[in-house]
Amino acid sequence: MPSKPNVFDYLDYRDYLRDTYEFKKAERSSFSYRAFARRAGTKAPNHLKRVIDGDRHLGAAAMPGYLRALDLSGDEAEFFQELVALASSKTLRARREILARLNRFRGYRAAQHLDVDFREYHSEWYIPAIREMVATPHFRNDPKWIGQRLLPKVSSKDVKRALALLERLGMIEKVGDDYHASHPVVSTGALVERVHVAAFHETMSRKAVASIEEVPHALRELGGLTFSVGEDQLEALKARLREIRRELIAFEETGTRQRVVHVNIQLFPLTENLEK
Repeated sequence: MPSKPNVFDYLDYRDYLRDTYEFKKAERSSFSYRAFARRAGTKAPNHLKRVIDGDRHLGAAAMPGYLRALDLSGDEAEFFQELVALASSKTLRARREILARLNRFRGYRAAQHLDVDFREYHSEWYIPAIREMVATPHFRNDPKWIGQRLLPKVSSKDVKRALALLERLGMIEKVGDDYHASHPVVSTGALVERVHVAAFHETMSRKAVASIEEVPHALRELGGLTFSVGEDQLEALKARLREIRRELIAFEETGTRQRVVHVNIQLFPLTENLEK
């Protein structure tokens, strides 16, 4: 028989509800959605099923009954409520704030150590940069040397922290006294990954703006193009940009790798659909 689901293992509250229902059903064959509804004090006997299927969102009024029916209290109850809030959040800022609160739960840090590390990886611009430095033939495993070659410079302490993180994520590996780049599959939940990656893009967009003043013109290329397209052309345009990104990856593999750079590719609307 499977073990009781641990709420800290989840980032989607509906997945937790589904697994908990299946666990209780396996534990006692007479258990049903109706039985859960009676325990939770909800009028609709299929309320839990509709929430699990995404037809309904778990509202504040039903929350106390659900916590009682799920046998959640203390940190577990607070964590579950944060998961519900995460699912209904509408903005990137709100999701980031909720994820920061989730990170304060000890049970979450123990169960979701990959997400905690993944979040840290995208929190600082220089961590991916150091990972790329490791892949160059000129790399030296010297935190001071690494920090002084980043733009702007980074402390040896932060470099050491970045190297340890990259090693935990499997993005680099230590062979003797040297680090080598590796290519792991790093994956968290889709929602959480979108939040972390979006935050990283925010950071790099700010660095692009700062480079106008801080980086010599000969070392940067900033440009943009404003034009109109049909709605049916948007997907084709996005596909073309993805193809360009793949071309850049192939371009990297042909170079001598003397400098780490970042290329921003952005597409976003400036108007509503004018036809409508």
